[in-house]
Amino acid sequence: MIGTTRICSEEPFEVDEEEMKEFTALEAIVLFHHAAETLLRLFFALEEQPPCPWLVVAGLRAPGEFAKRVTELRNHSKDEALLDRLASIFYGASAWNRRPLACDEEVWRQGIIGLRRLVITCAIRVQDEAALYNSAKHGLSAVTGQAGIAFGDPGKPLFDIKGPSLTYLETRKTDRWRWVETTSWIKADRDFGLVYLIADQLRNLWGVARMRYAGADGIQIHPVDLKRLDRFLNPPVTEEEGYRFEVPSFTQPLMYTDLPEDARGRLDVRATKSKSK
Repeated sequence: MIGTTRICSEEPFEVDEEEMKEFTALEAIVLFHHAAETLLRLFFALEEQPPCPWLVVAGLRAPGEFAKRVTELRNHSKDEALLDRLASIFYGASAWNRRPLACDEEVWRQGIIGLRRLVITCAIRVQDEAALYNSAKHGLSAVTGQAGIAFGDPGKPLFDIKGPSLTYLETRKTDRWRWVETTSWIKADRDFGLVYLIADQLRNLWGVARMRYAGADGIQIHPVDLKRLDRFLNPPVTEEEGYRFEVPSFTQPLMYTDLPEDARGRLDVRATKSKSK
């Protein structure tokens, strides 16, 4: 032992409220995407009731395979066959319209509708927010803050969006692939609420799978609470608000005008390569 090191501060440690909100927003988006992707991957693994779901999960790691399955799910989101698969995997039913006798008919109906809405919401956001999630996950490529944007009369704007936000770079295609700066506003309370509902359905999925694959005893199923889900996705408008106009993100292209032609070309090449990955 060489010696003793002491670390102390004369000033008490205080947490800045705004910094805490920004940190919470960062964690909320990462946690939601972790939960949503887990839900989707396990759903795909059990969709066809394979003899070894583990192998299906491993297969989804092949380049582009998971993205392809998510796209197929979104394209067939209104199919009745999807309701049957959801009811089977999460609720243990043979079909979506074959409710257990012990379950109230309205609770079952709302549970099926809510389950589809929750799964499709996960699919949409996992794909559409890929750049946001990757930036938040890697940390250094996203800038947290309290961004704001308003439109209309300064005294009474048509919309006035402000709050915890993440700003990051991504590529968008206009006449060609180009870099843009995007700011997304994070509703941490809603994302945490969705994570809770996802965790509840993962518990259902595991319980049903244990019965089918391991011969476990019967389990208690918790159908999605449709009203609670709707509050997280579409919070009620207060009397003070009167209406709500939400802007989840705002994108502006990076200005290339002051760059030499060869430098603009290199940026375009990197944008194209970034999108191809």
